[in-house]
Amino acid sequence: MRNLAELDWRRGQSGETGLNLLDGIWADIHQRFRAGDEYELHQILTDLSGAAIYQPDHVIALIRTAIDDPIELDVVGEGSQYRAGQDYVLSALPSLLEATAHHTDRLRESVTTLWELAKKESGQSSSADSAKAVLKRLASWHRFGNPALNFAMLLEAIRLTHRTDAFTSDYTPFTLIQQILEREGEFNEWQDEMTMSFGGFGLNYAAVGPVRESALDYLDFVLEGDGSPVLHAVSIMQDLLHYHLNRVGRESTEHEKEWQNRERERCFQALLRRYEQPASPLLKAKLYNALRSATAINYPEPIRQAAKAALEHIVVDDAVAVVDAICTADHELPLLSTDFTEVGWERPITELMMRGRSSLERLIAGTGNQARFTIDQTQACIDIRVKTGEFHRFMLAFAERPDSWPRWPNNSSLTRGSARWWAIFLQY
Repeated sequence: MRNLAELDWRRGQSGETGLNLLDGIWADIHQRFRAGDEYELHQILTDLSGAAIYQPDHVIALIRTAIDDPIELDVVGEGSQYRAGQDYVLSALPSLLEATAHHTDRLRESVTTLWELAKKESGQSSSADSAKAVLKRLASWHRFGNPALNFAMLLEAIRLTHRTDAFTSDYTPFTLIQQILEREGEFNEWQDEMTMSFGGFGLNYAAVGPVRESALDYLDFVLEGDGSPVLHAVSIMQDLLHYHLNRVGRESTEHEKEWQNRERERCFQALLRRYEQPASPLLKAKLYNALRSATAINYPEPIRQAAKAALEHIVVDDAVAVVDAICTADHELPLLSTDFTEVGWERPITELMMRGRSSLERLIAGTGNQARFTIDQTQACIDIRVKTGEFHRFMLAFAERPDSWPRWPNNSSLTRGSARWWAIFLQY
């Protein structure tokens, strides 16, 4: 099947009339596909993986049929509880869509279908054949790949950000943009039936630079807004600031260090510029955390010095300090030295909590509403899927202050036990 499909495809590529060697076979496949159960459908789709790259039209047609005419199980029928059902059919689609995505006229449909399959997958699926893994590979750099595909995937990621389901889970289109901004590539290849090689390779910036710069241009554009997209942009830019540890001990060339430092400087200036503009307390807190993290010892010295100088002149509003205390976990604070003790490790987070509490007391005059304000801010973070790593620790500031519990509709105060329950509920 693969050999005949390739022969037919090559004749079409050379301008000759295709031999249509597979017309009869495809007619039989489509007929069996419409009549088969989930096991036969899965087997047909799996067997076609080798030919999919040469026959995208037929493969896409089968994929549409598999999605539009799902396997319906009789839930009360005998043995129905042992049937694999529609999920078994869908599990065979990502590898086929990876092949069809390499055809320009099939890229958008392939990526859209992969996105919809990925949203249905549980967690961060680690299977190499999962839709999430396939999307990651399509956006990744490859040793013998064409940067035009990476640019096309950037455009598709931007398009996906406008979907209503773009930010309904932790898996977002910015995952693809983050993959495009990886600073080296990775390969796993079989040399022969017994030998496999793996490792990383540096990027040729002359080839990949325009794609990376376009991705950063988009992140700059996103930074002008507020809400979920800008928070993801801040996270990606923050990741680009620190040192990059290459795979398998590969050493970076001077040229690599040069363009990576240019990207770091660009990201740092963009984050600093956005912090100085009006923004919500949550966005300000995430921007401040990104700038503060750049003072850590695992960041290049020019970035560290620039971050220290910027922090000396930055004014942190009380509302921003409260959100910062709620969201920033102890492991997210910058490591300033390798010479630390248990007390020294705990000091930064303790100081952060104390500053947050002082800001809250200045922000909320009088007692009774401070815990309520904290819970409201935490809920606002959860609504747009921002982790609240230190909510439980910050709430302990109210443990010995029953006068600060909010009043509920029945006019009863929130007990200490209820506060701990709220902390667990909102954290998870």
